[in-house]
Amino acid sequence: MTEIKLKAKEERRLQAGHWWVFSNEIDGLDTSIEPGTLVRVVNHEGKQVGIGCFNPRSLIAVRLI
Repeated sequence: MTEIKLKAKEERRLQAGHWWVFSNEIDGLDTSIEPGTLVRVVNHEGKQVGIGCFNPRSLIAVRLI
């Protein structure tokens, strides 16, 4: 599964219950990933914080499932 790494301290909203990741919260956004791809979201330390659908063409880059 493709991994999306968040910038430092950007997992706070997810831990508070939000279901999306904005593109500016991702460390090194890879726009070559196909829209709809399931991705593993990890914090800056590599700890998994969720799994979601990726869309490189949207401000909301990942919608958690």
